[in-house]
Amino acid sequence: MRILVLLILYVLLFAKDAFATINFQISNFEKVNDYYSVDASISGAASSSAYYVQAMFTPTDSNNYFGYTWSQKGEWFKYISSPDKEYIKSNFPLLETGLTKKFLVKPDPESSKYTGPGEYLLKLKRYTGESSSGTYSDNSLTVSLSDTTPTPTVTPSEANPPLAETPTQIPTTTPTPTITPTPTATAPTNSTLTPTIKKTATPSAANPPLAETSTSNLVEKAISASIGSEILGASIAATLLEIDPIPSEPQISVNQPSQTDSVTAIAVGITSLGLLGIIFYRLWQANQVKGTTPRQRG
Repeated sequence: MRILVLLILYVLLFAKDAFATINFQISNFEKVNDYYSVDASISGAASSSAYYVQAMFTPTDSNNYFGYTWSQKGEWFKYISSPDKEYIKSNFPLLETGLTKKFLVKPDPESSKYTGPGEYLLKLKRYTGESSSGTYSDNSLTVSLSDTTPTPTVTPSEANPPLAETPTQIPTTTPTPTITPTPTATAPTNSTLTPTIKKTATPSAANPPLAETSTSNLVEKAISASIGSEILGASIAATLLEIDPIPSEPQISVNQPSQTDSVTAIAVGITSLGLLGIIFYRLWQANQVKGTTPRQRG
């Protein structure tokens, strides 16, 4: 009795899901370039379920399958009748329940099962990924295949992109150049050299340089005056005194300190006064001699 009750509860709760029919439909077959696109959808399965899909072409009068499917890796893979689980999971594109998705397919002209342009049947097969066996779509499409190239080299265009993730181009930030200020050349300030002017005493007309007076010339002058006074008289002797001595050769004036010039001037003055004293004494003596009579001299 208890088993019967559990069976009734199971039928009521889970029978709908257990015996639910999964509907796998394909539609909208369109030619793109040398490949085609087809829409596929799954309904009736659990909402969170998904299936791996493989496409195939077959002649209308046989079950010889061939063709290519655009993989989740972004490349074509050839039809495989019994693929292993790892190959299914890494190559077959996914179709989620409740969604309609576009798949890219194309025939294999190099396959022995391809008989040339004409009508073929297109089918899709779904896999759970837990085994190599799968289930065909509930319907098939009769399609007309035109001449195809022997080698599948054409890839889907941008107008019909493949069902693979397209990497988003990260914008490259262009660094803004930093403007470096140009240093302003500053002219160095040259210190003005002030020349030291050494003052040189320049002889002027008001203060002529003192010329060296020869002592011998003064002595000769005094002797000549004395002799002249005896011979020619005092007037001639006085005239001789007024005659300037022959100027000596020009002397190069050597700038000396002011103290030395003063001493020299004093020395010259004393010497000149001494000589003048001698001269006046001679003149006085000559006048005395001249004033005496011959008798007095006798």
